[in-house]
Amino acid sequence: MKVRTSMILLALLCAANAYGGEPAQDQTREQAKEPKTVKITISPETTYVTEPLLPDGRVDYYGALNRLLSDGVTPENNIFAGVFTLVTGEYENSLLRARYEEADEDQCASLIKFREKYYQMLGFSSPPELDSLAFLDPPGAFISAKVNPYEELLRFYPKEEIDAKIESRKKEEAENYRNQHKEGKIDDAQLAEKLKGLDTDAFRNEESRDMICHEFYYDAMERVFTEDEYPLVADWMKSSTGLANQLIEISKRPKSYNPQVKITDDATIYDAPLPYVQMMRQVARYFQTRGNWHFGRGEYDEAMECAFATFRLAMTMRSNAGFVVEELVAIAMQGIAHHQIVDYLGLLDGKKDAAWILAKQREYRAICRQAENAPNPPHWIMGERLGLLSLITTTASHPEYPREYLTANNFWLPNGEEQFEQELALLDKCYDPDYEYDWDKIMKRVNYYWEDKEDLMLLPGLERRARAYERLDERIGEKARFIMKTEITPETDRDQLFADFLYSSFSPALSAALYAMTRIQCLEVMSDVAFSVATYRADQGGYPETLDQLVPKYLDRVPVSPYTNKPLRYMKRAHDVLLVNDETFLLDGSEERVEKMIAEVPGGASVFPLVRSFLIILHKD
Repeated sequence: MKVRTSMILLALLCAANAYGGEPAQDQTREQAKEPKTVKITISPETTYVTEPLLPDGRVDYYGALNRLLSDGVTPENNIFAGVFTLVTGEYENSLLRARYEEADEDQCASLIKFREKYYQMLGFSSPPELDSLAFLDPPGAFISAKVNPYEELLRFYPKEEIDAKIESRKKEEAENYRNQHKEGKIDDAQLAEKLKGLDTDAFRNEESRDMICHEFYYDAMERVFTEDEYPLVADWMKSSTGLANQLIEISKRPKSYNPQVKITDDATIYDAPLPYVQMMRQVARYFQTRGNWHFGRGEYDEAMECAFATFRLAMTMRSNAGFVVEELVAIAMQGIAHHQIVDYLGLLDGKKDAAWILAKQREYRAICRQAENAPNPPHWIMGERLGLLSLITTTASHPEYPREYLTANNFWLPNGEEQFEQELALLDKCYDPDYEYDWDKIMKRVNYYWEDKEDLMLLPGLERRARAYERLDERIGEKARFIMKTEITPETDRDQLFADFLYSSFSPALSAALYAMTRIQCLEVMSDVAFSVATYRADQGGYPETLDQLVPKYLDRVPVSPYTNKPLRYMKRAHDVLLVNDETFLLDGSEERVEKMIAEVPGGASVFPLVRSFLIILHKD
């Protein structure tokens, strides 16, 4: 179940680097029969919002959501407007790539049209010139597409090293193709053609280039490095200093607005791609790498400022996220910043005094206070509700829409074809396109369910809210299973059945988001403790034995975990110093799996043996 949730979770695992123009469901719908004329009462009980209206009298859900999100926002105070007049987003990447490869003209025209509308909604008369934007994608950022990528790499690395990496890549690709052949996915001729392609200059110049660039970039992202270790990355950091300074200033802006752009006149909010959200995470990765470069050069203020810039961007995004996926991307960005902060504090031993660390802790706490002004419930709760309601109103006038939507988006489903067929079977059981539904009744019932979600958001404490959402998700799952068992008879309340299906399959499971929010709140507390521990070490010359030694000089009190409402655990062991959120694990060396996880990550990293049980490494020998 949970089509929307599956899409959201997979979107966080896969960077959305390109969108293919207008979604397939809109193209299909254009070929379908004329829309039905259906009357849905406009009221808070049915449509929820009552304005603005479209020319045909329906509620303009895009307009309502954009009104909410754009309140008080200008091009000068909006982080999205600032960042994406400097760096490429997903659409720019697609258009720039199209210059160097055979591209679909209609698709490019669609992307250009979308881009123009997006920037107009940001408050600009026209988008910036494509050539004025900087890449944050490693191959594009490192090497110009106008030169031979292989020869460019030789400026930084010996020929033997690059050739060895290419040969290794060839072997991996060849093995992958042979496995596909064994599984029957490609035939003999296709296998021969693919293996032959591995010996071409194109593979050496393009495929190997991208692989090598990404490998070096992601290695440099994970830890502090020197210029000798990653000269290609260091060269990029030097050449992009002006861009970095501009992005740092933009991170201090107080507002966030990512416009929701309607692709076609009858598109629902669920049809809208979320442009530039994933590219914000690329900005965070750039700052992570840049901070590691600065730290390796002994530029500790600059390194910490890179982490703070990511933290500010993430907090501002969260304050006005329109959908849960935006909230989760911002939380992932915060996680990157926390990793940096704790890592740098652990490596500062003897490099900075207590006064410097205290000053940075004050800056950190000031950024954390942004959360105090965030709306509750958050705006993404409204965005998700309006998305579902827009889906229902579109279904009323375009009866084939639910099937089109599922078909167009089935590639997001984690269990593939089997889950897709289950969703279609459930849809066919609950929904008959030729049946005359009472759409007012359906809208009211879905709104009734949604009130539960908003009410739960008002419960005190993130952990309590997350538990409540988890129970609600369980009830929704039970409702879906009940639907599967229900026999459709003339007495069946088909309006209620379809409303239950829509709510159970298309509204996101928010318990995962609430747990992520709880986890990041816990990491904020733990990072603050890391500052206090580092200050103690700078003063006393070593780590404290217990957190009680930090009170009252370095901490007012030992903080509690948002998960347990008990004091955080602090463990000074033989070869590391750990800060733990709960008491699930002994951490006495006897738990092989957990110790292996700790051994495999660098200092400053977070380790998650369980979703709700985690630790951060303050120091590692």
